[in-house]
Amino acid sequence: MKNLSRRACFLSIVVVLLIGGGAYLYIHNTYANQAVVKDLATQTASTTRVAATENSNMTGWKTYTNTTYGFSFKYPPDASVSRLSEGPWHRILVMSLPQKELYVVINIITNSNGQCRTSSPDSVPDPSVAAHAITLGHLTYSAWNASTVYSTPRGPQPVEAYCVVNEKKNVMYDLSVYGAEFSPATSDVNISEVERQFLSSFTFAN
Repeated sequence: MKNLSRRACFLSIVVVLLIGGGAYLYIHNTYANQAVVKDLATQTASTTRVAATENSNMTGWKTYTNTTYGFSFKYPPDASVSRLSEGPWHRILVMSLPQKELYVVINIITNSNGQCRTSSPDSVPDPSVAAHAITLGHLTYSAWNASTVYSTPRGPQPVEAYCVVNEKKNVMYDLSVYGAEFSPATSDVNISEVERQFLSSFTFAN
């Protein structure tokens, strides 16, 4: 009963965050005020923290492919993928795995001109925000990841934001991931194994 209550609380938090302009606009505005995001276009894969190879434990995972926007990813068989109404931010779907308290919102930005967001001066550092290079799946394109921690009724809740550009499609993917663990003592954000597996499977579709 306690776990169900925690999951219900977590889901309600996610819903609240999605409302009022969406995860993309909300995170974008937050970064404009406090995030430290570095230009990672020249960084190499050696600086990445997310593994670029798929985990063998992903046997049995399903595959979602979107030919319109040119991307594909794998997800656990007990997860659900829901299409959302496309608005000005092209928030097209959400993958939810309540058992793991993991939720992924994927935003699509067309005509991005190959630019992931890079803003906010280094003079405004925040220990709850980390910026570092990542690799999604087998992609070698430039990407960035930033972690922001919000105060919620259940305690600090981190949101991982991933950005990667598909130059062939001229599309930018903005992934907002809810469900990482936060260590208040060290301000570290620890992503779960299932999140790593999901990210390792994200790739471009022809």
